[in-house]
Amino acid sequence: MYKNYKISIIPYLILENIPAILWTNKKLANSHTIVYLPQKWNYLFTIINKNEVNLNSNILLENSAVDTTTYKNLPFKFNKYFNNLLIFYTYYYFNNKNKVTVFTGNTGLQNSFFNSIDTIYNNANWLERETSEMYNVVFYNKNDTRRILLDYSKIENPLLKTFPSAGYVEVFYNIFENQVVLNNLEIVDF
Repeated sequence: MYKNYKISIIPYLILENIPAILWTNKKLANSHTIVYLPQKWNYLFTIINKNEVNLNSNILLENSAVDTTTYKNLPFKFNKYFNNLLIFYTYYYFNNKNKVTVFTGNTGLQNSFFNSIDTIYNNANWLERETSEMYNVVFYNKNDTRRILLDYSKIENPLLKTFPSAGYVEVFYNIFENQVVLNNLEIVDF
C-alpha cells in the first residue's frame, strides 16, 4: 500500500526565515519538493541538510545547471536573484522517501560563483566538476578542479546557449595520410 510520506517540518522552519520559494506538485510526484534559494543561503542549507538529526539520512543525487538566457516568461521575482544560470542540487531522503531539488541562481555578470559542497557530500566533487566544465561555473573552496570531459587546451562551455552549434574547426581522421586533419569551416550566412 502506498503511503504519502511528507518531508519533515524542520526544513520548513529553516526556510521560514530565508527568502525561499517552495513548490510541490501533487499531479506529477507526490514526494518531490522544489525549493528556490538565494545564492548566499545554499551552502548553509546544505550544512543543515547534512547535519540535522531528522534529515541526515540523505544523499546527493544530482547537480547540474540550466541556462536561462533565452527564457522570456520568467516571473519577476526571479529576476533579482540570477543573471543567466540556475544551479540545482537534488537530494533524496531515505527516512521519509522524499526528493528535494534545490535551485539557486547567480547574480554575477560573466562567471557564476558558488560555494562548493564537496566537503559535505563526497560525490559532489565529480558532479560539480562536470557542472563547472560544461556551464562555466566557478566553485569556491573546491578540492579538485581538474577537467573531466573536455580537453585542457580548449576553454569552451558546450552546454551554454552562447556556444556555437557548428563549431569553427572540422576534425577527422584521414586514412590515406594516416593522421588527424583539422580543417577550418567557412560559415555562410543567407
